[in-house]
Amino acid sequence: KEKKAREYKEAQEKALKDKADELRKQAIDGFISSLDETQLAELQAEFIEGNKDNQSLMRSFNKNGMQSPMVKGCFRDFIFKQKLGG
Repeated sequence: KEKKAREYKEAQEKALKDKADELRKQAIDGFISSLDETQLAELQAEFIEGNKDNQSLMRSFNKNGMQSPMVKGCFRDFIFKQKLGG
């Protein structure tokens, strides 16, 4: 009985986390799509300037630019924290 209750609670927590992650993704995607090319470029430059001391991120950026999965993920986190108040 306890095991089923724990499994149910864990499933509920996972569902809440998944929903929160989806809402976060939608907010970031909406914000990015609302920007024009100039605004996006300025935001990317701000992100890169703020991370110039992060050697692994800069290596990834220098190799693949903003298309690097690592850079993309960090940029999305930057947008959420700095621009969406996350």
